[in-house]
Amino acid sequence: TPQRAVAAPAAPAADAALVVPVADAAAAAAAAPAAQPGAAEQLMQAAMAQGYTAEQAQLYAHQYMQQQQQQGGAAQGAGAEQQPVEEKKEERMALYASTPQILNIDEGRKGQYRTTLKAVMFDTNNGRRSFQDVFVKGPWRRSKEEALKDQSELSEAFKYDGKPGVDKRLREIEDIEWRREDLKDIAASAAAVGSADNLEEDDFDAEAESDPEPEPEFTFSHEELPVKVRGLAQPEGPIQSWLEGMQRGFIAPAVGQALAAMQLQRPTLIQRYALPMIGRSHFDLLAQAQTGSGKTLAFVIPIVSRLLMNPPVARPFFPGAMAQASPVALMLSPTRELAIQTSKITADLVLAAGSSMSVLTMYGGETLSTQVKPIERLNQDIICATPGRLLDAIDSGKVSLSFATVVVLDEADQMMDLAVGLEGTVTQITDGRDMPRNDGRQTLLFSATMPDYQTKQFHSVLKSRPSRVKLRVGHYTEDEKGGSCRHITQTIVPVRDMDNRWERLGRDLMEMWGSTTQRREGKGIMFTNRIVLAQPLESALRRFGITCGQLHGKQTQDVREDIVKRFRKGEYEMLIASNVASRGLDFPDIRLVVQFELPKTVEIYTHRIGRTGRNGQSGMALAYYWAAADKRLAKPLADFMRLNEQAVPGWLEDVVNPGGSRRRSRSRGQRGRR
Repeated sequence: TPQRAVAAPAAPAADAALVVPVADAAAAAAAAPAAQPGAAEQLMQAAMAQGYTAEQAQLYAHQYMQQQQQQGGAAQGAGAEQQPVEEKKEERMALYASTPQILNIDEGRKGQYRTTLKAVMFDTNNGRRSFQDVFVKGPWRRSKEEALKDQSELSEAFKYDGKPGVDKRLREIEDIEWRREDLKDIAASAAAVGSADNLEEDDFDAEAESDPEPEPEFTFSHEELPVKVRGLAQPEGPIQSWLEGMQRGFIAPAVGQALAAMQLQRPTLIQRYALPMIGRSHFDLLAQAQTGSGKTLAFVIPIVSRLLMNPPVARPFFPGAMAQASPVALMLSPTRELAIQTSKITADLVLAAGSSMSVLTMYGGETLSTQVKPIERLNQDIICATPGRLLDAIDSGKVSLSFATVVVLDEADQMMDLAVGLEGTVTQITDGRDMPRNDGRQTLLFSATMPDYQTKQFHSVLKSRPSRVKLRVGHYTEDEKGGSCRHITQTIVPVRDMDNRWERLGRDLMEMWGSTTQRREGKGIMFTNRIVLAQPLESALRRFGITCGQLHGKQTQDVREDIVKRFRKGEYEMLIASNVASRGLDFPDIRLVVQFELPKTVEIYTHRIGRTGRNGQSGMALAYYWAAADKRLAKPLADFMRLNEQAVPGWLEDVVNPGGSRRRSRSRGQRGRR
């Protein structure tokens, strides 16, 4: 398909002054043979004489000569050969590379423009095709008209009055059909070798890399849980003790001694398998394990050990107000509380190992200037952060990721979830700033739940096969459902309406947790979807004689930190929380989790009940089911309970299979509530 010729950029001088000499040069170029080098030079000289920069003149000459050649080729008949796809690709990448010289705008907007222009062309990074997310919005396709409208709105954002050449260049970006022609060319080339059947014109969601062969997969049986390893031809044997980890070079001696001093007797199952895989730093890891299984230490231990055992990385650093940190390791978390917890676990291990390694925590809710103060004195080796705050620090020049060798995405499914809104920020950090490409760093993804529909998103930040490994510990279905412990006793109670829910709450708490005259065992967390219910719930619990506090996103950061600290100390028996506390937070001695309102998905349900039953302990989970709002969760809940060998109540079976035969499920003699 012929390429679209781009109009020459407007000269800084009046347009009329440019017409005659350039037109004369164009006529001379058209009369000259195609191979004559002087034709292009005449065009360049004429354009430069009228105020064009050398880059602008060169681009104009190149485009004009190309247009003349295309017109000449069209006149020769339909038998002329099309320009090879690879040549067109190179020309467009050259056009992209010339953009900064043509645009006379500020650096920040220039970076946005380059990213947008690059997206409508080809990206040679990792040999993949890269397309701007114009025709696809999340999992939903949009029409061409909607896409063009969005692109037009995007173009408006780049308009600067009086800036030469900008408007004409913007019209080039708006030509979305350009991209469709590229796809047709690719399809034609693929058809020539008999491989075009799997390529559709609008298939922008298709993975760039194909998996012609299934990945090697190994399943190991343990007394505790099943373990599955995928992607390794020969899996690395798990470690059985901290001592073995030191002997095999995965754990630094100082870290091994620190673990013993912290009274951690032996590694958990996820730690036994993950440490050797992370220790072989050329592997990226996608690790999935049930809640409360020790995933945080599974990546903290090998990262700290590596930094202690390897020679220090030479990084430039100049103390003072203009100092910039260059961390070697980066640990990203979706919530502030989880970032603080991860930082504390890391700092405690570093301190116990007797190291002077620096660990910095960055999260929203506090001023950036306060959090970057430590950078003025000392370069930071490890940064634990939330994505948004880290991006602020990078764009303000306080943090550079150019020396990062390992990056961790904790709670990866939430980090890469389009609905949560973090995916774009994470992508900007991993691909849009100065972090090394995925083949130049080690990337570790951890979570209890990793839905199958997010697989492509996970793979986008990992190395390609065979340098990525998937590790799964626990009971999961084939479509990755699961992630909870079987020793958490789950109880689902049906309610008629909100009034019935309030009536049941006090009675159920006394039955499962103890009355005011009885000694309650452990602490509890109560989840609600709506923050407006937090205060009424606190008042109701206090009437029941239960001390409690609230934790939700509407509170200031200092209040949230104070609530968490007091709950850890035992000043509160019950914590009333929104989804802020549903992921990753490890509170000691949680005996009961109550879901006053069920969440939207079974994945959130999994993480909520995972606040209890941690590290092999038993726990209880109570949830209220209201058919008017929760019917969509009936089948996923029933399947989840069966997966974890829980008794599925008869009424829930009837909801899932109305008028059909019930699938009776019994575990350890439990009957469940009817």
